[in-house]
Amino acid sequence: MVVSEVEAAGQRGGRQQVGGGGSRSKAEVGGRRQQVDDAADQMRRWCRRRSKWRWWREMWWWRRR
Repeated sequence: MVVSEVEAAGQRGGRQQVGGGGSRSKAEVGGRRQQVDDAADQMRRWCRRRSKWRWWREMWWWRRR
């Protein structure tokens, strides 16, 4: 039952699995590979958002000067 639930979540895209330990436990049930993929995706998204924020801040700073 739990496996089918995890499969359904994966088919949905896994975007709704955002939130603390719940997503981690689901990834553990799905398998280590899914957990690593989720962590990599989260890190990639965070890096992209951070770089974009830095870029915007630099542009604003240069415009101010």
